[in-house]
Amino acid sequence: MIIEPVSETQLNALLRSMSPMARMISRMNDVDLSLGRGVLGKLEHCLWTKDKHRITVTILETGGLLASVSKDVDPACPQSSLSNTG
Repeated sequence: MIIEPVSETQLNALLRSMSPMARMISRMNDVDLSLGRGVLGKLEHCLWTKDKHRITVTILETGGLLASVSKDVDPACPQSSLSNTG
């Protein structure tokens, strides 16, 4: 996984494209920007919450978004946005 920096502007753009229910269920308001975002694939990225749970966001072929949050702490969560485990 490649770790990239993520800005508050980028996060806010993502939040605007999601319904309030999707934001709540996926815990998007708990994102820790200092951890950056993981690039899992061309249309799949992840963010981490302040308590180290992974939020995976997938862009569907239809243009919609699918967001899910891990039940458990993600052992692959970076320590800082400077991490790059390519």
